[in-house]
Amino acid sequence: VFSGCTNLTNITLPDSVNIIEYGAFLGCENLTEFIIPSNLRTINDSVFEGCGLTEITIPEGINYIGASAFLGCNNLSEIKIPEGVKRFYECAFVGCSSLKEIYLPDSLEAIETSAFGSCSSLEELVIPANVKEIGKDVFWGCTNLKKITIYAMETTFGEEALNNSIATIYCYENSDAHKYALENNIKFVLMEK
Repeated sequence: VFSGCTNLTNITLPDSVNIIEYGAFLGCENLTEFIIPSNLRTINDSVFEGCGLTEITIPEGINYIGASAFLGCNNLSEIKIPEGVKRFYECAFVGCSSLKEIYLPDSLEAIETSAFGSCSSLEELVIPANVKEIGKDVFWGCTNLKKITIYAMETTFGEEALNNSIATIYCYENSDAHKYALENNIKFVLMEK
């Protein structure tokens, strides 16, 4: 719809919008302000890829954030994900190099391949207890990531899911995260239950 509109700086969609289709704002590099409609349920693949967004709050009711949805949003420094979102698809936040804070909902169950790749300003992340899958290379290029807290006891890890960061894993004893840290020679701290 607005893909490639480099002069677009802000937009407010009506509350009647409940889905934003593939690539709708792709490459809108000067789009810094976006008010998400309260009835929105779906942010499809590559919707905000390459946009100039600095901060975004996603309203309750969103249940789908597609692959590469925020890829290359270099100015995005904070994002709040509401309850109801169950999965971050592949490369959802890749290249968000200014991203310092991301709040993950308790409803989250899976973080797919490279979801946070090259989020070089991210220093800490809390992964909720319901996350059962952490995909391949989730944190590659996260050069400032110092702490990853994983509350889940049972989680499958993709190839080099956590290996490419300098982070210390905070986890429970005998959890899959604890076993993963031991097997891959990653620093860890055991939390009390």
